[in-house]
Amino acid sequence: MRSEAATRDPAAYDAYLRGRAIARTDPVDLRQKLRYFQHALHRHCNPPAFPDDQVSIELLTADGDVVSYRATENGTHKAEFLKIPATGKHATWTEIQFFRIANGKVVEHWVDVDIFGWFQQLGVIPPMG
Repeated sequence: MRSEAATRDPAAYDAYLRGRAIARTDPVDLRQKLRYFQHALHRHCNPPAFPDDQVSIELLTADGDVVSYRATENGTHKAEFLKIPATGKHATWTEIQFFRIANGKVVEHWVDVDIFGWFQQLGVIPPMG
């Protein structure tokens, strides 16, 4: 899965997601959600919002049928993202993701991204204080 994730190929998701895998962070099909964010955030939009996006997985764990990771991601905001015009600013944010696996496929997914810190760095949210 590592090579497909590195290329951010949405077609590769079908090999790893069961039918309608459940995204627990909101009530949408996980495959649909992943394709949207890959399109919006990474190299599949024209032009890409964060073309130099890099992900560093710092912790990867597995317990029973659940796999999780903690990562730091960073990139430069060069095109519109979620209706936010390009700022040209570089940002670094963290994320934690959990995947429940059944029969070799993802059936449930949870994610927590530090959007507040990320958007502060982009200047979308003013600094505190």
